Amino acid sequence: MTHYDTIFSFFLHLVLTAAGIGSTLFSLLYLRSPWYQTVLGKALRFHSIAMSTFLDLTVVFHYCDPPSYEIYQLINIVALLMLTIGTFAMMIVLVMYQKEGRHHKRNNP
Repeated sequence: MTHYDTIFSFFLHLVLTAAGIGSTLFSLLYLRSPWYQTVLGKALRFHSIAMSTFLDLTVVFHYCDPPSYEIYQLINIVALLMLTIGTFAMMIVLVMYQKEGRHHKRNNP
């Protein structure tokens, strides 16, 4: 391992850990927010929980070996599926809000 590989690996560990901590803290703090009662808030909450789960599992598996390759792949598939569902849910809700806003502007000039 070269000197640059060691530096790269150190920063990868640092950024990955910081992303996992930040994402998890956001998810935990967001649970007490009044936004989560709206449809967009629920989509954002699901997405943030999925993102923090994916990042936290990535951090854990970066430092510790998974029990088996099959379990590791299954966990990754489930976490990425949750992230995909959360992303599309946010997109659908935002499109609905935009359409609702246009409809409201037309009916109430």
